[in-house]
Amino acid sequence: FYESVDWSPDSKKVTYQDRAGNLWIYDLDEEEESFVIKDDFASTPNLAWSHDSRYVAFSMTKGEGYNSGIFVYDADEGGEPRRITSDYFSASAPAFDRKGEYLVYASTQNESPIYDSVFGTTWIYANREVLVAVPLKKDGKSPFLPESDDEEIKKDEEKDKKGDDAEDGDSAKKKDGDSAKKKEGEEGDKKDAEDTKISIDFEGLEARAFRVPVDPGNFSGLAFNDKGHLLYVRSAPRGSGVQPSIKIFDFADDDKEEKTVASDAWGFAISADGKKLLIPMRGKPHIADAVADGGKKAKPVVTAGMEVMIEPREEWGQILRDAWRRYRDYFYDPNM
Repeated sequence: FYESVDWSPDSKKVTYQDRAGNLWIYDLDEEEESFVIKDDFASTPNLAWSHDSRYVAFSMTKGEGYNSGIFVYDADEGGEPRRITSDYFSASAPAFDRKGEYLVYASTQNESPIYDSVFGTTWIYANREVLVAVPLKKDGKSPFLPESDDEEIKKDEEKDKKGDDAEDGDSAKKKDGDSAKKKEGEEGDKKDAEDTKISIDFEGLEARAFRVPVDPGNFSGLAFNDKGHLLYVRSAPRGSGVQPSIKIFDFADDDKEEKTVASDAWGFAISADGKKLLIPMRGKPHIADAVADGGKKAKPVVTAGMEVMIEPREEWGQILRDAWRRYRDYFYDPNM
C-alpha cells in the first residue's frame, strides 16, 4: 500500500510512502525511484514542496526521542535529508512560502497547562502549538521586528525657481514613464519570484527562527496563497465543542490580525496557483477564493448528472479482498 502521494510543482517528481514508513521519490524524466528516509513509527508525514521543485520539507519521527522533527531533502542533489529542528519540541506541517524566503511550521512550544478540577490529579496541556517561521537565507530577518521611530533629518536644498518651471513638463513625462516602468518591474518581479531557484543556508537555520504572532492552538494544513498570505487550519482542544476553521494571516499586515477564511472546516486543498481552495463543508466539496471570508462565497462542486454503473456482487468480493489485504499488510508481524 502506498499513501501520501504528493506531486512536485513542475509535475516531474512525485513522493509517496509505503506501509513500513519508507518515504520514496520518483523522477519521471529519469524513470528512477529513490529512497529518502524511513519514519521509525511508520507515521504519515506532513510534506511540502518548494515552489521551484528542488526541496521537500516533511515532518518525521527519527532517533531515540518521540518528538517529530522537520527534515529537508534536496530532490535535485539527493543525499541524506537534513533535520533542521531539534528533538526538544515536536514540529509538523511545514510549508515553503512562494518567494523562497521562509519555511513555516507548527511546533509544541507553548506551555500553558490547565489543572484538572474534576479529578484533581493531573494537568491538561491544551493549545500547545505555535507557528514558527525560519528565514532560509542567513541574512534573512523577521518581518515582525520593531521599527525605529527615529525621524530622518532632511537637508534644505535651494532650488532654482526658473529651472524648476522649465523642468515641470519633463517631470510629468518622466513620472508617466516611471509609472509604466514600475508596473513592468512589479510584473517582472512576480514572474522572477516564481522562476528563481531557491537555496538554503542550513548552518544556524533553527537559530534564525521566530514566532508568527498568532495565538497558540492546534495547527495543520499550512500553505501560502498567491499573495504570499499564510493559510492554515486552527483546531480547538478535544471536547471543547468548538469546530475547526481555516484561517489566513498576512505577514505584511501592521495589525497582525488573524482572519477567517471558512468556519466549520477541518481541511482544504489549494490550487497550484494559490488562488482557489477546495473545502469540504456542509457535507459537500466547495470551491472558494483563498482570501479572508472566501468561504462565505464558496460554491459547491456540481455533481449533478454524474453516474456510475455498479455490480453489487463484485463490490462485495472487492470489499472482502481489500479488508483482508489491509489486515495482512499492516499487521505488526511482517511475516504474516
